[in-house]
Amino acid sequence: MKILPLIYNFNHTGYFLNNDKSPQKNGVSVCVQTKPSQLSFYTTQVNFKANDEYIFTRELLSLKDIHCPVCGVKLLNHKQMKNLMDTGSRIASPKSFVKFIEKNEEHIPVQYKKFLPSAQRTLAEYGTNDIDTLLEKMRDSAVIFSQNAIDCIKNSVINFQKNTPLSDSDNVLVDECIIRLNEFKPEKYDDVQKPVVKIFYETINNLENEQAAKKLYTECYETIKPVSLYQKLFEKESKISKNVSYQYLVLQKLFGGAHSNIQKFYSNRAEGKDERLNSILICRDCRVPENNNIFKYHKNQQNIEQNFTRYLEDIGKNVLDKNFSSFKYYPVAIAKIIDKNSGGKVKIDFYQNKILKQVSINTFYEDKEKINFEPVNHPGIPCASCGGMTITHEQRLKLFEEIEKTKNLQELNEFLHKNEQYINFRYKPMLRLFDMALNANPDITERELVENFKLAASNNINNQLKSLLEIAEVLKKGLIPQDRILVQKYIDEVKKNYLNFTPNKQFPYKKYNSLLKETLFSVQDESFKSNYGPKFKETIRRRYTKQAVLFPNKDTVQKVGTVTKVIAQDMIKGSVATVDHLVARDRDGWEAMANYAVMCKNCNHEKTNYSFKHWCDLHPGIQKNMQNYIKKIIELIKTGELDEKKYEKYPYLFSRCVNRLSGGSVKIIFKRFHKDD
Repeated sequence: MKILPLIYNFNHTGYFLNNDKSPQKNGVSVCVQTKPSQLSFYTTQVNFKANDEYIFTRELLSLKDIHCPVCGVKLLNHKQMKNLMDTGSRIASPKSFVKFIEKNEEHIPVQYKKFLPSAQRTLAEYGTNDIDTLLEKMRDSAVIFSQNAIDCIKNSVINFQKNTPLSDSDNVLVDECIIRLNEFKPEKYDDVQKPVVKIFYETINNLENEQAAKKLYTECYETIKPVSLYQKLFEKESKISKNVSYQYLVLQKLFGGAHSNIQKFYSNRAEGKDERLNSILICRDCRVPENNNIFKYHKNQQNIEQNFTRYLEDIGKNVLDKNFSSFKYYPVAIAKIIDKNSGGKVKIDFYQNKILKQVSINTFYEDKEKINFEPVNHPGIPCASCGGMTITHEQRLKLFEEIEKTKNLQELNEFLHKNEQYINFRYKPMLRLFDMALNANPDITERELVENFKLAASNNINNQLKSLLEIAEVLKKGLIPQDRILVQKYIDEVKKNYLNFTPNKQFPYKKYNSLLKETLFSVQDESFKSNYGPKFKETIRRRYTKQAVLFPNKDTVQKVGTVTKVIAQDMIKGSVATVDHLVARDRDGWEAMANYAVMCKNCNHEKTNYSFKHWCDLHPGIQKNMQNYIKKIIELIKTGELDEKKYEKYPYLFSRCVNRLSGGSVKIIFKRFHKDD
């Protein structure tokens, strides 16, 4: 394989340019010349997506101990399938054969679950010494299952005729169907479904009462399909290839349904999107035809949420055991896509799932090490979004230790005032409430104090909801009838289920967000959605975030000591410095300095994958805050705390990137500088 020299070029935003004049190999530009000196201040990681996806696909398909997210069967990768078939086809005695099936029962798809009890029963009844004979006897049992199903279908048709008013011509067709079902011999067929369905097509399908005919046909199909699939396991020996044994073919069908495949959520996905986030492992039998939604196609599948959760946990275990390294964040990222793709029917909260939460934590720290953006480790850098003072991870640990050492509420209050600059601005009102409560009653108990906090937080949310309802009442008047109905539904649901909720319970933000999706974000008026939709969402989410810290985890409380100490820690924790991607990674944000900013943990968490322009629209003060952020970065470069060679160009690259991404609404102004200025 010939290695081509790669010489890179990038524009002012720090990501690579696509030069149409560049020579290409397999559609990839391979030589865009630039001077080495241009790269001295800047390092980045080249990401060849096609190669990443290829490695990811191979690694995903090779995983072990993964259950199908739809039916729950334990999947077999290619190597496992081959080993299983080789082992199973060499077994000589029926007793060993049955033990082999027992050992590998978890790989048998649900439609073949009768196989093992049938094998055990047949072996006990006939005691044959030949596996082919055992399988032939089992085929006889399968024929009986099919005959029972056909008798059941026939009875349904007879009852249908008795209980449904039919014309003379329809009665003739139903009689013909019953006669043909009486004459049908399932032992003559390997696939009994086709001839039975044909009988229905030629008789019942021609009834004048089309609705009744459709219902009867559906009942017939659902009855015959499983027994037909089971009987197809046992093909007649006359059809067997001379080079393949009957035993091998039966096993191939029995376990073949559990063979792992990759299924795409979207068959026609926009170019440039990460296809790794469009892929899941699935058993062969649960694959869906192209252009079908997997959740709609399997809408009647039982325990699908439970099965998808186990699937992600299986992947997560492989990540934690270091068996899956090409895309470690996959099981967490795919949880959000499953929620969206299923229309909210399959919800997997990875924050509440121990395995997925650990994957998320591990990936976060690994990514932090990979990014190696030094400003995040310097104390006193203002958040580029809200302007609040950020703290380093080391500062956080020291502050937490001091909080745990406080002996009572008065000491805790004094500590918080002493370190007020480190308290995230969202929680400053709680500090004032702390003061007021202690001044009013120096002997106030922790429980009474927390109840005051909760009451204030719930009143804050309720007042905002009332304000939003007033706005919604006014806005709906200018909408078309269909949109007015949706807005009215929002108003009615909020009044009924969200207004005046109990202060001692967390506000049900997830349900509220789902309500927004079903109502305000489903209106046809695009101007309404873009101009007013975010207000109805963000104003409540901010208040919910403040309220959420008042309900700490019981294990954390036990570890730290008291509820108020945990709340105090959370008031500070939101200020921890993190590296934010201006263009989120799941929006194909690039790993480059121009796309990095130091933001407090709360802003980073709230920003999620919003477009940068939308985030700026939601935060009118962001220009001033980013100006102060870059001013601090320049100070650190001048004092030598940040490497001049590496970060000299960062203010320029970052500013130009912000200007472009915000559509010109955020312009950062600063003078060219030199370290000795």
